[in-house]
Amino acid sequence: MFNDVMQIDAKYLINFITPLGGYIILALIVNLARYNSSDQPSIPDQIINMLKMAVYGFLAGYIYLKVEISGLTEIDVLTFFTFVLASMESAHNFVNSIGAFLVNGIRAIYDFVKLMKE
Repeated sequence: MFNDVMQIDAKYLINFITPLGGYIILALIVNLARYNSSDQPSIPDQIINMLKMAVYGFLAGYIYLKVEISGLTEIDVLTFFTFVLASMESAHNFVNSIGAFLVNGIRAIYDFVKLMKE
């Protein structure tokens, strides 16, 4: 009976993923704007963040594919919140690991172009 009460529409899985792309883009822009080379995370921290990104991303992907393949229209709230938290954590760790590499690369190109103009 408890599972019958605690159900949520499965379409919210898709509705939740869409804003995470915006979060990643906004976080990269903010990191570019306030770039400070001394604030960059260490290599071991970036490796841990990449591993966490992969594990949480796999969990979110697995939940999404299971719901999509099985054709469920409703899922329990625990599965939904597990998906939400795994998606958010994966996006956050992406920004902290791969995003840091992207920001460093873009900033290096910007500094090189600026130096060549002088």
